[in-house]
Amino acid sequence: MDPNAPMPGQPMQPPMMPPQQPMGPQMPQQPMGQMPPMGQPVMPGQPMPMPMQPQPAAKKRFPRWLLIVLAAVAVLIVGIVAITLIVLSATSAASSISDKFMKDVQTNDPQAAYSLTSSQFQSATSESDLADAFDQVSPALQGDFKDTNVKVLTESGSTQAQVIYEVSTAHGKKYVRITLEKVSGTWQVLNFKSSDSPLELTI
Repeated sequence: MDPNAPMPGQPMQPPMMPPQQPMGPQMPQQPMGQMPPMGQPVMPGQPMPMPMQPQPAAKKRFPRWLLIVLAAVAVLIVGIVAITLIVLSATSAASSISDKFMKDVQTNDPQAAYSLTSSQFQSATSESDLADAFDQVSPALQGDFKDTNVKVLTESGSTQAQVIYEVSTAHGKKYVRITLEKVSGTWQVLNFKSSDSPLELTI
């Protein structure tokens, strides 16, 4: 007698079926509320992984002593530039008057040259005296001239300048030194000297 056969009067039992295995590869089960590892697909119903936010880079701060040094250097540079511009401006203005005086000497124009002289020059030399001097030096100073040395000096409230010229003449090099003084903001000729040999600054 078949032991699996139903007994008379009992309902028939369905045959025992072995448990079925799911088809295909199985995804590992993640606990609820836990994100899957990076790089793995997200299954429906699981929370989306949040991207990692980059941390802001810390700002670099200059040391305080370095800022103080840089500020001091900047102030020093500005001061040097300002002084240089002042000196160049004064030198340029003095040279401009001196150049005019030199041209008046070469053209033998004592009247124009006399108007460029200071009251101290005029108290010691008359216009006729200057004309006599020009008659002697003007012929010997014909030629191209250039300044070879310029100096501006402020001392004891007085501002003076000297310009040394070299003149290329038909008879060789000639030299002229013109001394100027700044009076009420205007440069005026204080004295001049011509020579056959190089002249030095005296201020």
